[in-house]
Amino acid sequence: MDGAVDMEKMVDSQKGLSKRRFAMRVIPSAIFLAHKAVLQSGDIVGFVSRRANLDYFHAGFVAFARDRTLLLRHASESRRRVLDERMDRFLAAYRVRYVTLLRAEQPAAAVAVKKAI
Repeated sequence: MDGAVDMEKMVDSQKGLSKRRFAMRVIPSAIFLAHKAVLQSGDIVGFVSRRANLDYFHAGFVAFARDRTLLLRHASESRRRVLDERMDRFLAAYRVRYVTLLRAEQPAAAVAVKKAI
């Protein structure tokens, strides 16, 4: 996505694992919201932690309401259930600066089987 930036993190919050430094490509939340048209239902969105020693604080799936409002489908610990929440409200409530985005791809073998059917 245009506007993505590189970020380095040092992660050491997992007991039993040694510290590790890595780079990740992140999307500023304002840019993420502005590019809603390129998102697809089912895209995986990771919310980058502000804590120096933690990579992500939460993750969920992109979803859309009937009126094409961008939603986050996620397991809410506080509400103890899976729910759809407006993405803009979630980003604001948790003061999210950066997200990462992944899109699952169907394996080539599954595509070949699907075409044969």
